[in-house]
Amino acid sequence: MKLFVSLILALLCSSCVSRLCVPVRALGESGAGVVSRAELERDPFAPVQISRVPDLRLMRVGPHYYLEGVRTKFYRSYVFPYAGMAGLGFSDKPDYEPVSGAERVSVWRRVAVRNGCYAGVVSGCGWEESLPAGAAPVMVAGYGDVLCDRNLCEHGPQHTDWHAVYAYPLAAATAVGVDLPGTILGSAMIGVAVVWLEIRDCIGLSKRHHLKSASQIDAASGAD
Repeated sequence: MKLFVSLILALLCSSCVSRLCVPVRALGESGAGVVSRAELERDPFAPVQISRVPDLRLMRVGPHYYLEGVRTKFYRSYVFPYAGMAGLGFSDKPDYEPVSGAERVSVWRRVAVRNGCYAGVVSGCGWEESLPAGAAPVMVAGYGDVLCDRNLCEHGPQHTDWHAVYAYPLAAATAVGVDLPGTILGSAMIGVAVVWLEIRDCIGLSKRHHLKSASQIDAASGAD
């Protein structure tokens, strides 16, 4: 019974091992959104540095600070090969990348600064199309903090665009030609691994029982 349950759980857990069709399908969709310019322009492969040196450009108007953002179109971007192995414990949460050639509009959001460091967005303040009069640039610490602040990323629903002409058929082909065989193979491999573990445990149990029986016989012989 234990072996049967283990096999069923293995098959269920491995049902999402291969999901490469998801990022392929995402190539045919885009949607509007707003992100900070620091997030938009960063190198996606560079490590995020949380520094305390002036590395973030803000605009100051009196006691208030504003962070620049960009409103444009974005598409979901997945990191290969992790996007296709969510069932193995990898995260399949997408990033958002700006659509090449899409219009970009600068917007601004009020943020807090404490002791010369970025301290997050001001509650109740959204992105604004323009700055108040008299704004002047100022440098503070917190570029890495901005990259980690998900409150500065807003993305609407994704809609089909012209890329779906090739992305959707390619996603269907990927699902049939890659994901289905990959899932079957993954299920079989996990099933074999579970069976081997069960057999190994049974063999170990049998050996321990045999040794115990032999010890009991030896003890009885010694007593005689």
